[in-house]
Amino acid sequence: MAATVQSYANIPFWNSLPMMYTNYAGDTQISTIEPYDGYNIQYGLNPVAMSSIGNCLAAPAYYGGGSVEIPPAAMAAGRAMADYCLDNMTKQNFNTHLNSISQMKMRLNSEFQDPNKTEEQRNKIEEMIKKLDQQAEKLKEIMESTELDSTGKYQQEEQLRMGTNVLIRELLKELQDMKANSNADSVDDANNDGSDNVGNDGNANSADDVDGSNDADNANGADDDADVDSTQNNSTVDNFDVSTKAAVDQLYDAMYCWGTDDQKMEEVLNLVNKDNVMDLMLAWNKFHSAEKGESFMEAFMWDADSGFLCAGGQKVKYGKLIARALRDKAEELGVYDELRSDFAAIDKEMGSIFYVSNDVYKNYDNIIKVIAEKMGSKYGSPTSTKAPESEENK
Repeated sequence: MAATVQSYANIPFWNSLPMMYTNYAGDTQISTIEPYDGYNIQYGLNPVAMSSIGNCLAAPAYYGGGSVEIPPAAMAAGRAMADYCLDNMTKQNFNTHLNSISQMKMRLNSEFQDPNKTEEQRNKIEEMIKKLDQQAEKLKEIMESTELDSTGKYQQEEQLRMGTNVLIRELLKELQDMKANSNADSVDDANNDGSDNVGNDGNANSADDVDGSNDADNANGADDDADVDSTQNNSTVDNFDVSTKAAVDQLYDAMYCWGTDDQKMEEVLNLVNKDNVMDLMLAWNKFHSAEKGESFMEAFMWDADSGFLCAGGQKVKYGKLIARALRDKAEELGVYDELRSDFAAIDKEMGSIFYVSNDVYKNYDNIIKVIAEKMGSKYGSPTSTKAPESEENK
């Protein structure tokens, strides 16, 4: 999947002889041709060929399929072209990498400003922000290095990006644990406050006892306990933080525009995991589904690209990532077994070689609806404010 050795041998004669190129599945070939009027004479590499060109230069005989002697001028021209491609890819990766760090810092800063956070929690958040700052400094050192060549910068940025992704997942888990502990402390405080309502004379809430309201509450006590066990408290599950709102707004702007802003969309989707996937789905339904009555997964499947023969496309890459996060969430909540058929349908579609049907969003939506019900959310399905279609327009 790269430019052939024979192609490199022709590069020094570019603009001197009539040339043509072919690009089949990323294997680029350049050759001399008879002059054809109006032929598109140029050189182009698709992303697959671009990413593998460094290997071709490192081991030309192996990747070229022979032991052809490459003229020094051809090798120099090929290296210049490879450096140009690698520099562009590294800059793109650098921007995406830095944006991921910035997005996470925004979330941490919003958590830090929460008035309910304790001093200890704020100190932990400050430590998290310092870790992200350290990653950003390492990234800038790579990009500003005068000792690394194009290949070295590309490889080191890629390695650092993998470490940053692991760090962000760990920080998200710490935030989730912090929030869970805060909720548990709030429940304990509420229970302690309730016990203080017992009077000094031993009569508990005597005013309530007169009208019998406590009896009604006690009669429903068993049902309330059961509801707490089977669902989470929906008084908080549908209250989304600033970073979640910003994330779904960014997804909306990326997909509901002329074309698709791939970079904006992928910045958010690269961070999807078990702990935040439902926040994104529910927040989308709450804030953005009313316009067209679309869930996030329906909008995504219609906007994402399929790639070449479904390989390397956004539908498969992020479809699998979201499915994995939903699967883990379903297992955590104990509802996976009733959703196995939907997950199986998604796996089958994502494994398709030639075509991924957009209708698979329905399986995602079924899963999201069941998980949302378990969580106690009222935003498990998209809503629409569109007026019903009149009979005349049908």
